Formats: sequence, C-alpha cells, structure tokens
Amino acid sequence: MFDTKIKRIKKNTMQMHMEVANTYLQASNVFLTRPLFLILTLQICK
Repeated sequence: MFDTKIKRIKKNTMQMHMEVANTYLQASNVFLTRPLFLILTLQICK
C-alpha cells in the first residue's frame, strides 16, 4: 500500500517537472521570437 503511494507521488512529480520544462521551453520561444516583449518585461522588472 505504501509502495504504491510512493510510486504515485514519483509519477506525479515527474509529470510536474515535464510540465514546468515545457512551460520554460514555450516561454523561451516567445522571448526569442519577440525581443520587444522581452525588452518590455525587463523594463517592468526594473
């Protein structure tokens, strides 16, 4: 019973990491194709 719980947590953690990685890839694509957007975000962050 405990083993299956650990396996489920590991599986969920892997899925979460994959989703985060995909989000980062999509975000970097947006930044690469839209330098203006990047400049605006940098201005806002300052």
